[in-house]
Amino acid sequence: MENPYPYYPDIFYFAFYPFAIYHLRTNIRYFKPKLSSHQKTTIIWIPIGATIVYAFFGLVPFETPQGIASVVFQPIPEYDFDFYKEYLAGIAFVFFTTWVFSYAVVGSQVFRGTMLGNAWGLLLVGFALNTFGDVRYYFFELFGIFDRSDIATPLWVAGTIVVCYALYKHRDV
Repeated sequence: MENPYPYYPDIFYFAFYPFAIYHLRTNIRYFKPKLSSHQKTTIIWIPIGATIVYAFFGLVPFETPQGIASVVFQPIPEYDFDFYKEYLAGIAFVFFTTWVFSYAVVGSQVFRGTMLGNAWGLLLVGFALNTFGDVRYYFFELFGIFDRSDIATPLWVAGTIVVCYALYKHRDV
């Protein structure tokens, strides 16, 4: 049986992003209520840039085991609604996972040199691993060539372990 993507349980996975963004934003604003223009630009342009790159590479011809695949360069009748649904879901997930990463970047800048600096540095590394794994997954899932032995799986596991350790270190400080 084919694993459907996106599927209704993905709503619960997607719910992680608003909570993570809220948590990171609240902690950053508590310690630094006024962000610099560079930090605001970082929060805005990392997710926008990553989403544009993802969307562009979804349009470029790509060699798959089934042949060349792309949204634009193949005749439209070859793609059904499911392909476009995966493409749009991938764009949304890439945008939000990189948005969480951009808040972690700004948080690590804000807390650098403080008692919480190490914890936020670890948090940044964990979210970076998760972001790279997510972007790779959504890109390869788009063309149906992702399998569980891909490098994205250990990136997710390692990212989650590092985030948990960062939260543990945060609690100790």
